[in-house]
Amino acid sequence: MSNGNILGEVLQVVGAGESHGPEMTTIVLGTPAGVDITQDAIQADLTRRRPGQSEFTTPRDEEDLGRITAGVFRGVSTGAPVCVIVPNTNTRGQDYESISGKFRPGHADVTMEMKYGFRDEGGGGRASFRTMISAVVGGSIAKLIVPQARFTTYVDQIGDIKAVVDGVPSLEEIERSPVRCPDPAASERMMELILDVKEQQDSIGGIIKFIIEDAGPNLGEPIFGKLNARMAAAMTAINATTAVEFGDGFGAALLRGSQYNDALLAGYEHEGILTATNHQGGTQGGITNGMPITGRVGFRPTSSIGAIQQTIDRAGDPTTIQIEGRHDPCVLPRAVPAVEGMAALVIADLTLLNRLSRI
Repeated sequence: MSNGNILGEVLQVVGAGESHGPEMTTIVLGTPAGVDITQDAIQADLTRRRPGQSEFTTPRDEEDLGRITAGVFRGVSTGAPVCVIVPNTNTRGQDYESISGKFRPGHADVTMEMKYGFRDEGGGGRASFRTMISAVVGGSIAKLIVPQARFTTYVDQIGDIKAVVDGVPSLEEIERSPVRCPDPAASERMMELILDVKEQQDSIGGIIKFIIEDAGPNLGEPIFGKLNARMAAAMTAINATTAVEFGDGFGAALLRGSQYNDALLAGYEHEGILTATNHQGGTQGGITNGMPITGRVGFRPTSSIGAIQQTIDRAGDPTTIQIEGRHDPCVLPRAVPAVEGMAALVIADLTLLNRLSRI
């Protein structure tokens, strides 16, 4: 039997907990002994993901204070499973009682009930964005396993508003924006758009960009374990994602080979190579070549909106639904650390796996 709550091969992350349950639990298996793991490092990423940050996110106010309960002794990993617990302190499952017999459009309500015969009706249950705490916690630990790698993640687009960013922005530039967009002009317009759709009891989606520098060459296991394949699986596992692309992505479909191929300039093997361009986003044949790994992840508009929508009830009869409660008008500002966490988990897992590929 497969288990959809485990990610990774050597470095594995197990997630448990529901949106309005007592706590969210993350267990990281395969963490090598001797890694410096502090509560502060994990908390920094949890705080970036937490709800209630601003008027552009859900008003649900959770401190999301993580607590390491296993696998770390005096700030260093022991080689045992690392467990981190994040309590849910501001739950309001009663907000969903009035719509418990109806299926919310866009949500996993109907598919969960069809598959399992019943479901957790408190918020989204395991389909809630809150479950991405495991990606953030696991990613924090993964970044400590591969400290040489640098991860940069930011909001590249919301609706039809696209950022203009030259080079790789700093964390300070990204965090200066309430929506985590390093382009100040685009950030202002994005904030206005989010408030506008929020006032209309609607929601909006967008795109997050990730850049991974100094991850090193030789990561990726063809055929089905390509870096791109593993990264795509991890990114699309984030609730609310709709698409992922690498390098030029879909834009490559409009180019000729003479335009798309990255000319090789220097370097080889252990240090990687230098290419004139990076259309392929740091990989060739699904194996990293040492150039920056780049990609973008598309996010759908949040499903829970206040507008009246058409749906059906448990009997299959047509009805309407109006969703109350506390929800993100746009999930992207809080999704940035989840994307970064997934990227780090894949890089750390493949780094450990790569040690088995060659004597």
